[in-house]
Amino acid sequence: MPDGIIEYYIDYRKQVIAQIFLENTNTEYIVCTYPKVWDEKRYLIHREEKDGKKFEIHCFPQKSYLEIENIDLFDALNQEWTFTLVSKKDKAKTKLTPIYIDGQDESKQAEKIVNAVWALTNLKRDHEPREQSIEDSEDADLFDVYHAFITQTEPLLRDMKRSYRETTERMKVIRGRLSNRGRLDLVMRPSNRFECIFDEFVVQAPVYKIITTCLDIIMNSNFHSSFLWLNKQYTMMRQRGQVQMRALAGVESYQRGVARSELRRLERRLPRRFRSFKPLLPLMKRILDEDASRLTEVENSAKSVRIVHQATSDKVWERFLEIGFESFNHRVEDQAEYKSAWAVSNNEDDDNKNIDIRLNSGSELIDAKYVSEKKGLSKSTIQHQMFFYSFAQIAINKNQQGRLPKRITLVYPVSDSGIEDPFELEETLFEPKNTDIKDLFEELYPRPSPTQFPPLRTFAVPLPGPESINALSDTILHDGNWVKEYFERKFPTFGEQFYTD
Repeated sequence: MPDGIIEYYIDYRKQVIAQIFLENTNTEYIVCTYPKVWDEKRYLIHREEKDGKKFEIHCFPQKSYLEIENIDLFDALNQEWTFTLVSKKDKAKTKLTPIYIDGQDESKQAEKIVNAVWALTNLKRDHEPREQSIEDSEDADLFDVYHAFITQTEPLLRDMKRSYRETTERMKVIRGRLSNRGRLDLVMRPSNRFECIFDEFVVQAPVYKIITTCLDIIMNSNFHSSFLWLNKQYTMMRQRGQVQMRALAGVESYQRGVARSELRRLERRLPRRFRSFKPLLPLMKRILDEDASRLTEVENSAKSVRIVHQATSDKVWERFLEIGFESFNHRVEDQAEYKSAWAVSNNEDDDNKNIDIRLNSGSELIDAKYVSEKKGLSKSTIQHQMFFYSFAQIAINKNQQGRLPKRITLVYPVSDSGIEDPFELEETLFEPKNTDIKDLFEELYPRPSPTQFPPLRTFAVPLPGPESINALSDTILHDGNWVKEYFERKFPTFGEQFYTD
């Protein structure tokens, strides 16, 4: 292996987009893992310069071997990901060498991949900035903490709790009433300024001052990117923060140290009328603590690694199918729970099973399998699992005639590249080899149907690639709406492939 080149194995089921700044390089890196079922099987590197700053995109598929030239970049990524260093025994594995993209047309391919991964990841993210709360603000990404803080603060500031306070000031016009000292000064030391006492309608509660302090930190944060939609995300966050700053225009911010001490006091005893602000407290603590650490750690300004978006591919695939089913008016139950078939303790809730999707009150049971090879679906453990779901569903509906599950389907993804009619592409029915089991099933649960045993089938559904996703309208802006458009445009008969009732 040449000096300066290391090989890594990327064994990841996650779809990840990371933003990295390295010290002394003046370069922003966007690193992206894309689904292993896509036709694209290359390690692409796209370089360019924007506004005098260097910008570099790295894209590679999940479950791949990479030949790494930029060792510093992957050492930084190891803070968030775990890469396996390839040993000599792995040399037989096919490795992906970096391909530097040149040419005006092809140079957009890396950006298309990142955009497509972002659109898919947006369906089911492991940490979701738009959620109203972050369960563990200590482990959450700082941008997500900022985003969650602004999102939660918006409704709380619509009904700001104000109060009167008495203020004494010297001014050129009388406001309110002259103070006793002001009357004496008017006679003894005539001047064009008077000391007046007046009531002021203000918003100066400590919680508002801490919010203003946190907004100051957010508005002065150094989030930026040469990647357009990522920079737009940062810009939109700041725009929302500016609206809140205007709503709090009369509120003074604390010094950072004072804000932290006041926050500790509020954590011990939050006034009753501000109880609705309680979810903000851990977010504000994280924002203030991070601001304090940045002042003491010089390294943070020189090198940073951020996971911009991250989702588990299994969950993304499941959510993609759910939206597809709902688009064709199927009734979808996500993660329907079935009681365990075998008790392992006195607790009845132990080892309960959940199937990914139950369609139309159990007419068809769907297990979303994120696999790249169909042969993995024929394992006996998977088929036994499906039979368990079938019996469990029958047990639920045992007193209702005609409510037995008609079919159990293992749905797996395939590339959508070059597919004319995907629903004639991959469909396989499994039948039990043991006829005694089949006969017993039919004897216990007879029904007037040519096929007594609910068939177990595998079914391939195309997972859209970069070209398909980027060709759809408003893909990046409208969350999961593009999935409905994808099915309606490319596969209008998708809903007919599954039982209704």
